[in-house]
Amino acid sequence: MMASLCKRLWWWPALLVHTQAFAFDIDDLRQLVREKDLSTVEEVIAHLPREYTESYTLAYASQSLQGSSPENPRAILFGRTAQFVLTFNGDPSQQHHDAIEAMQFREGSESFELYSIEFEDGAVDFSEPNPEVCAGCHGSPPHPIWSSYEYGDREASHWPGVYGSTHDAPALEAGEKAAFQRFRARAASHPRYRHLVLSNTGAPWFPYAMGPNQHRFRPNNRLGNLLARWHARQIVALIREDDFVDRHPGVSQAWLLQCPGTAGDGYRRR
Repeated sequence: MMASLCKRLWWWPALLVHTQAFAFDIDDLRQLVREKDLSTVEEVIAHLPREYTESYTLAYASQSLQGSSPENPRAILFGRTAQFVLTFNGDPSQQHHDAIEAMQFREGSESFELYSIEFEDGAVDFSEPNPEVCAGCHGSPPHPIWSSYEYGDREASHWPGVYGSTHDAPALEAGEKAAFQRFRARAASHPRYRHLVLSNTGAPWFPYAMGPNQHRFRPNNRLGNLLARWHARQIVALIREDDFVDRHPGVSQAWLLQCPGTAGDGYRRR
């Protein structure tokens, strides 16, 4: 019965990764910059669709090329679907302060594209897709980097270095709570962060929650779920390109589904 079920469920990734079509992407950003004659990071943030300025998280100890700190975190804006993600930081002394980093998932090719958008002396320079400097972290082919949510340990820090690191609730971590309060106190007058939606009557710690059961106020968990869907599509496309899958479809599907007898090196063809 289990073997039969595995055969019938080979198409399950298609259901899990279906996401509503999205209208704003890197090409729209280029058009926005051109039509509005935008020349600074601040101007771009001010003109982004609202779904970006209200769907974001903040990394205070980012390991990316873009600098960050508790007072000036790296803002990660991902909208409704995370098909297009934008990031920026907040202090002129930070690395890549005069740049927006972006990640685009391309349907059709089922691949991710990384971009660096540089702002200097009134000029805006969009990099070619996947500059070499990005491969050091994101690999080749490039893919998103985001910690998964661990359900088993309530006290674990699921997203180290990101506000809301435990259950998307800064209030659960005393040091993080104090740092987030300091950030909020100055964000409304900051030239960049002030363009973000900074409050919501349903969430005193917006964009984060008070605890684990308010998913609409859990940007870290939402971002992880959304990126996992796009990444799954990329993985499926890469698997389909490999001739092993064509030569051994049953074995490949059974291994992916972890059907009995395929979980480790002890698999034997029956």
